[in-house]
This record gives sequence, structure tokens and C-alpha cells, in this order.
Amino acid sequence: MLSVICGVAGSVVLWVPQAHRLHSSVENAKMKAKDERECKGVGVGRLYGEEKEEDEKRKMTKGFAIGIASGCNISSSGVYKKRSTRAKIRRPPQAKGALPIIGHLHLLSGPQLPHHVLGNMAEKHGLIFSIKLGLQDVVVVSNGMIAKSCFTTNDKAFATRPKSEATKLLAYDYAVFGFAPYGEYWRQMRKMFKSEVLSQKRVEMFGHVRGSELKESIKDLYDEMSPNSEMVKVEMDQWFGNLVVNIMVRVIIGKRYSLNDEEGVRFQTIVRKFFELMGAFVVSDFIPHLKCLDVGGYVKAMKKTALDLDNIFEGWLKEHKKEKHPFHEEEGNQVLINLLISILQRASKHEFPGYDHDTVIKSTCQQLLVAGLDTTSGTLTWALALLLNNPNALKKGREEIDEHVVGCFWLMNE
Repeated sequence: MLSVICGVAGSVVLWVPQAHRLHSSVENAKMKAKDERECKGVGVGRLYGEEKEEDEKRKMTKGFAIGIASGCNISSSGVYKKRSTRAKIRRPPQAKGALPIIGHLHLLSGPQLPHHVLGNMAEKHGLIFSIKLGLQDVVVVSNGMIAKSCFTTNDKAFATRPKSEATKLLAYDYAVFGFAPYGEYWRQMRKMFKSEVLSQKRVEMFGHVRGSELKESIKDLYDEMSPNSEMVKVEMDQWFGNLVVNIMVRVIIGKRYSLNDEEGVRFQTIVRKFFELMGAFVVSDFIPHLKCLDVGGYVKAMKKTALDLDNIFEGWLKEHKKEKHPFHEEEGNQVLINLLISILQRASKHEFPGYDHDTVIKSTCQQLLVAGLDTTSGTLTWALALLLNNPNALKKGREEIDEHVVGCFWLMNE
């Protein structure tokens, strides 16, 4: 019986047969803890036996194995005798239908949605299988317990990000925290975000900015109304986008854009182009030999969008460096770019390896903006659309807010 993930070498998930089955959950827990302390391999994974759903509810059938990229060594303890043997690497079964060079790409480009295609493959090939996207090997997992193991027990093995033209050109050569490969730079950025940039204290500190921007955005709607009308036509996607942009930009640099402001609309346009290109299908990511052709012209568009964004961030950085805000300025008035400048001025050259301090600051500004803009405005737009299409839910939500929260004529606070 084959079981699940035990290691990663490149983009290939290694796995080995389950050695034994433990009949007691207590013995299993003891063996699991001891094995985790003893193993020193590249990837450590839990091997889940495949049982029927009825059996899974009644008993635990977990085992352990250690996968090492240079060859899977199985280390056992507890009910096993300790030993060290070289096991043959076994890969997940590959789905049928692969073509030379392009692999399974043609199956994902049809009229059916990709996740439906992968779901149909899972019914044929099991909970874990592999596909070929061009020359790249990809493992597909269709089980919640296995996926949880990937991002908990084996989080270090899966912490890095695949390299691509989009993240290289649009994310400051992988300097943006969300796209950076796992390593010393990633750990330092995570530490800075957790303790300084997105700490609970910092988020609460900018609460007044969110409330103020909501009031200003509502006032902008009121100003758009004509004297002879009590209604105004509003593009809510743009209004939500402008609201979120103003919140993020004011938090970062202390500035806001008015409704239909030319600079604000241009900034939103660039960021949306960024998201569009991040999701673009770049042929050279899957077939590297075609990199010189720039099929579809995506690389050229990425370079232009990256330059447009960099010019904006560079202008912000130069402006605030000239102002020379002290690090201990009043916390309520300190914008994030001044905080970043202060942190990087006190940091050593080796603290953020591979990038200069200006790049770290600009990449952090980009991370905050792209992570908060399109996701939040898109969610708000969808929520409003769903409420408008469900009048009963809209009425119920309005009555609940009016009766239990703030009343009819008050703004809701966080």
C-alpha cells in the first residue's frame, strides 16, 4: 500500500511505502514524537494509510517515514527496530493524457475549469498524483489531511515559492515577501512584518485612518450628487477600490486620493494590471527553451508595469527621505514608510541578504498594497452584488444592524 508525502526534491514529491500500521493511537503518538526528534532529513512527513471513509472514523492508521532527497532512508523507533536502509524512490502515479513537450497543459486549457479537470483526474488516479506542465513536474493533492500535513508538519519543505518570470520581473527579483524563496531573507522579512509592520499594536494604531477614510469616501459620494437629485450613479467597484487605496496609501505615506482623482485612478489601473500579469500564462515558465520568443508579449508588459510601479514607490521613498522624520516621532502620526526607513537605517548590511535597503522598502510597500487592494475591494464588491441579488438577506442584514448595532443614522465602528 502506498502512502503520502515524505519529502521534496526540486518540484518532485518523494514518497515511500508505509512500513507498518500502529493499532493503538497511544503507541502511534509516542512513536511519532520520538521519530520527529530523531530525524534529520530534508523532508519529514506523515504517511496516511488509505482506508475507507467508515474505517477512518473508527481508528487511526498513521505511520511515519523520513524522505531524504539524496535517497529515502527509513528511520524507525518505538515498535520498530532502529535501522538504516536505502529505499527506492517511488513517485506518485502520473495522470494519463500527457503529450510530448507540453505534458498535460492541453487538458487545462479547454472549456472546463481547471479545478474541475483536476477533480476528475483525482477520481481516476487517487488522492495524490502527478502531472506534467510542460517540462515541470507538479503533484496534485486532493485530500484535506494530506494538504494539512504539507503546510504543518512539512511546512519548511513547502515554504518556498516556485520561480517564474512574473515574480522575477514584477516582484523586485523575488524581494517581495509573499513571493520570496524560503531562506534567511524570508525569515528576516517575516520577523519584521510580525513584530513591526503588522503587529497588533500597529494595526490598532491605524484604526482612526480606516474610520476617517470611510467618512471621507461617503462625503465624496454626497459631493457627487446634483442639487436636484437625491440619487447618484456610482461604479461601486471603483468606489471600493478608491476607498481601499486611500486607506493603504494613507497608512503607508499619509496621503489620500479624492474620488476620480487622476493619480489615484492611474495607480489602481497599474495595480490591476499587475494582478492580471501575475496570473498570465507565460510559456517560458513551463517550456524554458521558448524564453527568447516572449510568446504573447507578457514579458514586455511585465517590464513596463514593474517600471511604472517602481517609479511611484521611488517617488514616495525620495520624498520621505528628504523629510527626515525621527524614529521616535509620535506613533499615531508615524506612517509605515518612515518606520521602514528607520528600521533599515538601524539594520546591518547582512540583515537582509541579497537586496539593498531601498529595494527592501519598496518591495514592502508593494507587498502591502497588492495584498490589500484587489483582494479587499473584490470581496466587498462581490458581497454587495450577492446582497443586491438576495433582497431578503439584504433586508435582514439591514434590520439587524439598525436594531442591534448602530441604529439608522450612525456609522458602524470596528
